[in-house]
Amino acid sequence: MSGQYFNLPKSIPWRQIAVSPDMMDEKFCNKRFPFPWRSSMAISVYEPKPEELPEELCGDQITYIKVTTSITGYQPTKEEIGLLDHIVGPTGVQFPDFPEEGFRGFIDRIAQDYFACYGVMLNVAVFPSSNKALLERNRIDFSKLREQGAPIDAPLLKVGTKLEDPYEESGVSFNSGQPSNDLVNLITLDNNTDAELDLKKEMVIEIPDTSGIAAVEAKIIYLESTVVKMEAFSADGLVGTKSSELEPSQVHKLIIEAEGIQKVIITTSGGKSSLLEFAYFVLGKEEATDLENFPHIIDFEPKRRDLYQAATEAGEVLTGSRSALSTNKALTHTESTENSVSFEAGVKAVIPIPEFPIGVNASVSTKQTHKETDQDQWSVQTDASRERRETQGTTTQLSQMYNLLTGYHAGTNRAVFLSLARPHVLQPTDYRTFVQGLRAIEGMQEYFLIVSRPKGVKGLCIEASLETGHYPENAVIVEPPEEYYETHFDFPVPTMRVPGGSGSDALGNGAGDGKCEDLSFIRPLPEDFIVDQRQERKIKEGEDIDSGWQEGHPGVALISGHSENVTALNYSVIAGTLVVSAKLCSGRGSSSVGGGAAGDLAIFQGAIFRVFMRSELPKTSHAESHADIGSLFITSRKLCTCFKSGKCIEIIPPPLTPPPEREEDPDIIEFIVDEPKIRINKALMTKSAIRQNRAPLAKEFLSKVQSALTRSHNSISRHSSDDKVGFLESDYFKNQIKDILPKEYLETPISKIKGLPERVIKTLGASLTVDQALSIDLARFSRKTGLGVEEASNARRLLLGISIPDDKSGRPNSKEQ
Repeated sequence: MSGQYFNLPKSIPWRQIAVSPDMMDEKFCNKRFPFPWRSSMAISVYEPKPEELPEELCGDQITYIKVTTSITGYQPTKEEIGLLDHIVGPTGVQFPDFPEEGFRGFIDRIAQDYFACYGVMLNVAVFPSSNKALLERNRIDFSKLREQGAPIDAPLLKVGTKLEDPYEESGVSFNSGQPSNDLVNLITLDNNTDAELDLKKEMVIEIPDTSGIAAVEAKIIYLESTVVKMEAFSADGLVGTKSSELEPSQVHKLIIEAEGIQKVIITTSGGKSSLLEFAYFVLGKEEATDLENFPHIIDFEPKRRDLYQAATEAGEVLTGSRSALSTNKALTHTESTENSVSFEAGVKAVIPIPEFPIGVNASVSTKQTHKETDQDQWSVQTDASRERRETQGTTTQLSQMYNLLTGYHAGTNRAVFLSLARPHVLQPTDYRTFVQGLRAIEGMQEYFLIVSRPKGVKGLCIEASLETGHYPENAVIVEPPEEYYETHFDFPVPTMRVPGGSGSDALGNGAGDGKCEDLSFIRPLPEDFIVDQRQERKIKEGEDIDSGWQEGHPGVALISGHSENVTALNYSVIAGTLVVSAKLCSGRGSSSVGGGAAGDLAIFQGAIFRVFMRSELPKTSHAESHADIGSLFITSRKLCTCFKSGKCIEIIPPPLTPPPEREEDPDIIEFIVDEPKIRINKALMTKSAIRQNRAPLAKEFLSKVQSALTRSHNSISRHSSDDKVGFLESDYFKNQIKDILPKEYLETPISKIKGLPERVIKTLGASLTVDQALSIDLARFSRKTGLGVEEASNARRLLLGISIPDDKSGRPNSKEQ
């Protein structure tokens, strides 16, 4: 075993032991393939040889498990689409006034819906294989043979004794095909003289009592480089083969487990070999397995993939890396300083001598340069081949999808892996869902697990459950209106008067003209609010005069006041100020002999203006968003398998779960188990919030998907896989059809629906309307009515006014239709 540490790493030769059966194409060249848009799983295992494991494991067996998952979106199957076509057939829609062509187009749109995957949860659990103990029925030790019929205290047969051929002991027959069976001694260590049965070239062993025989065991030894092979046969033929290793002068134990063994043949390829012991076993009763004997998942990969977004005040970034595969180390440091000083001076003087000008120049320059370099290098050279020998035992490749992923529960017998979509990564298409910036989960992801089990456990059973969360690609979200804190302020206007024109004198001389004055009223508005000019606060026909602002005066209404002779009245808000302006004109005086009357007085009194205002920022709201689908599809599939350890791993049926019989066209074994509602903060869905930053909405959606996947197991609305809820039984399909039903039909009492089971009418109430009954989800509908999920689904179809055959013959699912 010490040499193992210096062997080259071994590429793991995986043995696939299970795969999703509905994804297998069983018919060649029929141009039909299994439905592509369903997830699938495959399980592969590998077990290192015991001699390759370190002694510190104390004999525990190590198993490598690889779970390969293919993640896709969700879409109705061909069979479901065929049933959708039946809805618009002769026995389909029960509403004669409903246009069939429009309904067919609607059904076609539903059939083309694609539900992208945004969350994955994988559960993997390992258990000990069948715990039925092997009970020894009989063991023949050739070192303890006595003369047949001799008392128990008679001397043992010695080496060199010749026995009859065939020789029978305790009902078991040994036939070498030679004149005699000989007792020999090949183990001479420590002066050992125990007798052994010479195997010659072939030994045929027959067991007369075959009832319940489940295993045979032979202890052999040989002296030369040879191979001893043991074959076991039942009434149906060969049931098992085991061969010894090329290790002479060692005792080898060959064991074959199979039901109904009747005959064993041991052959040698030459050289001396002998049989020390032979035994056969029967199965005992199933024994409870203590937790101490359960296998444990001691490690797995991947453990975690996360995405971190730097959000610090000054933009600091902290980085770190770790790699167990690198042993190189290098350090390089260079320090350089350079100082430079430069100085220049020049003087020029001209002496005014007429015949001879003299010029003088002076220049000074200095420069200093200092450069220091310090370099320290440390280099380590390694032999890559030797490094792999010393640090790696086995290698393999895993297919990875770089989505957010977290693993849980290492050290137990189960592991959980949760994957979510990647934010901040754009899709190939412009719009995949209402949440732009999320990339759907599509592709293959593999998981690697290391399992340790006690040496007494001969095999493992593996259970894998894959749940995927889906959301429709074409979901249309009705953007919730932004909500604000609303208020109003009333501003009364002081009474304004303009006297009328004067009358004529006693002689009837001249009447005075009326007077007109421009009046104005200005009031500043509170600074904490802004004028609300939204259409939803505009007064509507039939409402009270003070309920909203008036046409032509955004945000302002005249709610009371009496005016006479007012013209050009205008009121509005300008720059945060209420401005009211008007022209007030009095009447002219009259003319008559004896004195005319004065003109009418112009009065503007009791006027109150109301200004409607709101907060500048919208409210923070956590109310539920509104979409054409408020639910996440959670689909589930399982894969179970068992195997028994050995030189060649043997696949065995899982206990209590015999493999299902395959039909000509196998059914999909992936079903919808839950449809939890997705509720998103409305404040994150407004146009202004999305324009500012789309990331909060994407993160909110991821959080809701994670919450839905993790809480689904305890949800009272969750279905069992045995309920076989498909697309046509889903609440999503029910809601799509309900949205287009006529209003008068939805208001019909359920007691008038033909063919509806009396149990439904009695438990829900005869006066309950179709609309109210269809508002109940499938799980609650089943619980309230006491019907099974399948019966409840059929009842809901009757309420929807449609008929879908319950088999492929086209027969409706209601006798009265």
